[in-house]
Amino acid sequence: MKEFYENPAEFGNITKLGPKFGEPPVKPEKGVHPRLMFTKDSLEEIRTGLKASENSYVYGVYKELIATKFDGVVTGKPTYPEFGKLLSIIECKALVYALTGEMHYAEEAIEAVGNVLLTATFDQFPDNYRAMGQVMLTAAEVYDWCYDMMTDNAKEAFTAGCETILAPNMEIKFPPTAQGSISGHGSEAQILRDWLAFAIASYDEYPDIYEFIGGDIFANYVPVRDYYYKSGAIHQGNNYGPYRFNFDLWSAWLFRRMTGKLIYDESMAKVMYGFIYGLRPDGQLLRTGDDWSETRLPYVVEYRITSFYAANLFGDEYIKGESKRLLDDYREINWCNNTLTPAQYLIFNDAKLGTKPLSGLPLTYHMGSPLGETITRTGWDIDHSDDVLVMMKIGEHTGMNHDHLDSGNFQIYYKGILASESGVYDSYFTPEDRNYNKTTAAHNCMLIYDPDEDTAGRENCGGQRYVSENYDINAWLTDPKYRFGRTLFHEETDAHVVLSGDIAPAYTDKVSEAIRTMVFVPRRDKDIPGVFVVYDRVASKKAEFEKTFRLHTQEEPEINGKTTILKNTKGKNHGALVCRTLLPANAEISKTGGAGHEFDIGSVSYTSRVMPGDSNVTEAGWGRVDVKPGKQSRADTFLNAMYITDAGNTSEIHNAELIGGGGVVGARLLDEAVVFAESREMTLLEFVIPGGGEVGVVLTGVGAGKWSVGGETITVSEEGATLSFRHDSGRVTVSKIG
Repeated sequence: MKEFYENPAEFGNITKLGPKFGEPPVKPEKGVHPRLMFTKDSLEEIRTGLKASENSYVYGVYKELIATKFDGVVTGKPTYPEFGKLLSIIECKALVYALTGEMHYAEEAIEAVGNVLLTATFDQFPDNYRAMGQVMLTAAEVYDWCYDMMTDNAKEAFTAGCETILAPNMEIKFPPTAQGSISGHGSEAQILRDWLAFAIASYDEYPDIYEFIGGDIFANYVPVRDYYYKSGAIHQGNNYGPYRFNFDLWSAWLFRRMTGKLIYDESMAKVMYGFIYGLRPDGQLLRTGDDWSETRLPYVVEYRITSFYAANLFGDEYIKGESKRLLDDYREINWCNNTLTPAQYLIFNDAKLGTKPLSGLPLTYHMGSPLGETITRTGWDIDHSDDVLVMMKIGEHTGMNHDHLDSGNFQIYYKGILASESGVYDSYFTPEDRNYNKTTAAHNCMLIYDPDEDTAGRENCGGQRYVSENYDINAWLTDPKYRFGRTLFHEETDAHVVLSGDIAPAYTDKVSEAIRTMVFVPRRDKDIPGVFVVYDRVASKKAEFEKTFRLHTQEEPEINGKTTILKNTKGKNHGALVCRTLLPANAEISKTGGAGHEFDIGSVSYTSRVMPGDSNVTEAGWGRVDVKPGKQSRADTFLNAMYITDAGNTSEIHNAELIGGGGVVGARLLDEAVVFAESREMTLLEFVIPGGGEVGVVLTGVGAGKWSVGGETITVSEEGATLSFRHDSGRVTVSKIG
């Protein structure tokens, strides 16, 4: 070993990094090892975990890797999983030394890292900087876990190799400043796991690395994450979101194990639920952001690995149960970049932590500012059940990159996706991705078409404004151009879920008002398990700017007058969404789609490289339904009332009936009335519910305080702005009394 590192200069040069970002408030304790992923105090816990039945499979693989001979010389061009498994052999040998003190394992691991640095090739890997980062992580593990066996030459060789062989070829470059902390690849492993791990390991000899990396994390990464974690979500969709959150968790783990403290806001513990609540009864997820999982078969629930790290970091039994379900009872190993190796299982898994079924969770999860999104469901049966899922999004702050221009979007799932997403993420910024998939045209949103709008070279769909990706966190946190909306009020009860927002900021100045309010009412009726109503108030700069309420569908819809029927009959269960357009009174309803026209914008058709077929579960969709006013006007009101039902039950659906006058607009659907106040300043609301019998009334958009209706006093919160009561059909008087 000593002979191998006789000439550390063979690995390159070491460059002293300046304190670019300010002094980090948390630092490693000099002279104390191990401190990367575990300390001497936590070693006994890891030893105990080796015997836990929950770890029995990975412990068996761990022992196999320990017994595998590998000197670090990489021959040929291994695949990414093959290469990751080779690195895991080194990792396991370093861990067994930390646990047992058997010196030959440390010697093997130390020599192997040097050989990997000198012999590995990376050009065979897509996104090869990720594999380079994995080598850096492995070098850090060996540096720290085998510290007392590392010679000065070995430490110098490891550091020079990381700075000279790996770092300049990684996307974040060297010094590692080429990317940002908000989104993009800079928000993944390069800083938050790989460089941080090496900085912690090498702090005694090379404190400048930690000063630089730690300073960057506390100055640029922590503020961004603490800001967005408040919503209980992350802004990069259901694929890239959990992938990137995985590395947020890695950095949290590394600091927690080193210092015993969480460096991020405690709201970080809620973020996993933003993914879990999107879980559909077919085992897939509601589509949000760029979703590459649908372009393959089977669909990959990308949060499976992330759930492991989150569950054990926060001691969350619901997330732990979900992680075990998705990871085949902890038999799935991931050797590639978002690693979950046998050693990492054994280091991070709390085998004493129990599990709880998701059925113990509430049915609704509201993700507040700066997201503004609610997902509600009628149950937690994830095995092809008849549960309904409804997603409603305001989208207050754009995350850019893999985030979409979809403020005001909604999705509805029942026996298949009904109000669906469109577009396909075939690759980043292909013509279809750039001009359609990421744009408002591909979502269930409002479009306002200004023919002269500057769309930054993209096709003009009448959608929301494009904002280029930004690495300046101060600008992203403070500049209004990144603000796309504001939640006005929301309320979640067993009887109704309400979300309202001002989404005018999502558009250019072509829009002076865009208020969308959405209400879901679950019903204890197996034939019609829910109704959903969307109320839009939209005003454009010019009357000739065409306004469109858009609704995407998986199959060709039926349009009968003011009624549109969307069906999904592709799976074993067949669901339907019946939409009754009540406003505008002169509405014109059309449909566009079919083969070759799924992604039309005007007269231009965009074609994806991946379309639905036997090898994927892509939900590109048939096309869409567009609802437009029959005449031009600066201001328009849209009211679309929908029944969620079975595909064979659509002919029995009653028409929705318009409720208007007295400062309100609304709809009666069966024995439900959903009513929207035109202003929160009003103190007296009078309206007539058509038909007969008693109905359940949801009256939303009212001011906070005490209200009287039918001799009953109801208190309305500022946040909820909603009254709910039973009332006979006919005249209803609601008055504010305090």
